[in-house]
Amino acid sequence: MALNSRCLVVAATLFLMSCAQAPDPNLMVVGPASGSAHTVHEVLVVDAVQGGQDTNPIDVPKLGNKEFHHALVASLRNAGLFDDVVADRSGRLRLSATIEHQELSGVWENLQQLAVAYKIVDDGTGETVWTETFHSIEAMDVSDVFVGQERMRRLLEAVVHDNLTQLIAALADDVARNPVFVSQSPS
Repeated sequence: MALNSRCLVVAATLFLMSCAQAPDPNLMVVGPASGSAHTVHEVLVVDAVQGGQDTNPIDVPKLGNKEFHHALVASLRNAGLFDDVVADRSGRLRLSATIEHQELSGVWENLQQLAVAYKIVDDGTGETVWTETFHSIEAMDVSDVFVGQERMRRLLEAVVHDNLTQLIAALADDVARNPVFVSQSPS
């Protein structure tokens, strides 16, 4: 009888270890930028993210809208490109993000792909002032992280971090050159 109980405990533990967990938004956030960035003297409003998928515990980790939105807002705040970045009020510049593609492939070596389309709209005119899609790919194998679900979760966090790094680099470059952004900065 004791052997059956032990087997049940081991089986339950292995099952729980194999359950998928959503990625941690805090591990996807891009840290503060080094150097001085050109700041747009506007508040950037980040709309709700579209296209994400919630993680099902019996499937593989997926990138949900809420997790990505949290990482997106925090990363943009850290970048310091705008006076403020908010999610819950109106402003002239509105950023929308749509997760267009997320795919995990492989068994012993996993490859995570992510494509996110970003668009900034001037709320006053309805004109799209900036748009870009970034594609990210990250890979890990069993030598990096042995447990498959943990490896897949870490891959997802890494590919989001890379995607947000690309977004911030492109915005930093355009903020200094795009007349829509430059006209909002003091001389």
